[in-house]
Amino acid sequence: METPIDFGRRRMLMVEGSDNAFITLTAAEDLVKIVVKAIEYEGEWPLVGGIRGNQIAIRDLIELGERVRGEPFRLS
Repeated sequence: METPIDFGRRRMLMVEGSDNAFITLTAAEDLVKIVVKAIEYEGEWPLVGGIRGNQIAIRDLIELGERVRGEPFRLS
């Protein structure tokens, strides 16, 4: 599965002006832990719930990638 950011090639596909948008990254292992807890939960489930991994602004993710890779990213 391709993602909009390619750290190996130092490039990012993005819609113009979306650098202030956020992306949420959730590890599959973390999701599994929550699903197991939900299945085993014996209390009353809340009406509203959810799971969210780490959130980061697109601009901050690009900046992080540039620091890690040591070169600017190409934005498309």
